[in-house]
Amino acid sequence: MTSWKQRRVHIPVVCWVPKPGTPMRCTLRAGHSGDHFRAYSREAWPKRAGETQ
Repeated sequence: MTSWKQRRVHIPVVCWVPKPGTPMRCTLRAGHSGDHFRAYSREAWPKRAGETQ
């Protein structure tokens, strides 16, 4: 059995910017270039000027 100090959890960092007018969020890695994309629904939307995460 491992102690709580030995357990490690990896939480991936994702963009998480919402698609305007919907509850969907981008699931690409943080700092990606190009359009936003949601892997589950396979939908993409353009990155807006000056948009940050």
